Amino acid sequence: MFEFIGNLTFNFNRNRFIALFFMILGGILGWYSTILMTNESTVELPKPDTNQIFAICLGIIMSLLYWLKKCYSIQIR
Repeated sequence: MFEFIGNLTFNFNRNRFIALFFMILGGILGWYSTILMTNESTVELPKPDTNQIFAICLGIIMSLLYWLKKCYSIQIR
């Protein structure tokens, strides 16, 4: 009856949450580095526009879905 709860703790442990954090952090850093490379060089750092903000939100959602998929397909040793 409670096997589902045991599977949740098995599939979602501390290391996997740390991996999710680094995955999202790496995606955000890559996203902002692309903004830095494509905007004109000025004294101030460029601010993302609404399309770029939408893209990072979509990217975070896709990273979360990818992480969930991998949590169920990658077995822990």
